[in-house]
Amino acid sequence: MEFWKEVRRQVLTNELSRRAACKKYGLGWHTLKKILTHDEPPGYRQSQPRVKPKIDEFLPVIHQILIDDRQAPKKQRHTAWRIFERLRDEYQFGGKYTIVKDAVRSWKQSHQEVFLPLSHPPGEAQVDFRSAAADARQAGPQGRTPPGGPGRLSAAAPAALRGPPHGSSVGRLAVAGPV
Repeated sequence: MEFWKEVRRQVLTNELSRRAACKKYGLGWHTLKKILTHDEPPGYRQSQPRVKPKIDEFLPVIHQILIDDRQAPKKQRHTAWRIFERLRDEYQFGGKYTIVKDAVRSWKQSHQEVFLPLSHPPGEAQVDFRSAAADARQAGPQGRTPPGGPGRLSAAAPAALRGPPHGSSVGRLAVAGPV
């Protein structure tokens, strides 16, 4: 990475000509062109996905089995070995178990549920009620809402949000301590 930045700096500031940089660092012309085009090394870039002659025609069958398995109870779902046996017996699959196992693994990784943590920095919260009522004891002078307005909580005043009472759509924000 440092090498990459150094070559870019020297050539782009005209300390070295392109030809001199190729000679000094032992680079090919195309490599230097790539260094000057990208800020960071681009990494390996495969132009096309690899051809999988043995399993390509069976991938839709494997995907359909895995999609159907989502509806089945966990204990009744297909393992990679069971899918391999079904392909071999029902579809005359001529490949080996390993490529079926790899196909199942890649499908499961690409269709995995992802959960993102929801976090709010101190002083901010997200509330989703149709309307909110402040506790009269906690209201400021002249019945105003707590400092920060509705939907804002302070880290100095710990708060608990109580859900709406049974049959009501109004929630209550109870603030412990002085407001």
